[in-house]
Amino acid sequence: MATIGERIRSVWKRRGLTQQGLADLAGVSASLIRKLEQDARRDVRLETLRKIAVALKVSTTSLMIRHDAEPADKKTLDMWSRYGGRCMASKVRP
Repeated sequence: MATIGERIRSVWKRRGLTQQGLADLAGVSASLIRKLEQDARRDVRLETLRKIAVALKVSTTSLMIRHDAEPADKKTLDMWSRYGGRCMASKVRP
């Protein structure tokens, strides 16, 4: 299960950046980047995570969401499927 810090590290390495380079682009301290990667800090403000995501050119959600999470079971999917169409069907009228 990848942490936020592991996901951040993975992306900045693929982008050819360093911790300091990412920190400079995001306008945060290199110390914060290091702490997130080492899982020494688990509480990160959404605005800070957004700055990091913008600097990495990825969505904030991609840094937050575990991609290895198990999918919902059939019962849960069936329960929520009836609401999906209603949310998309309702339109705001001018």
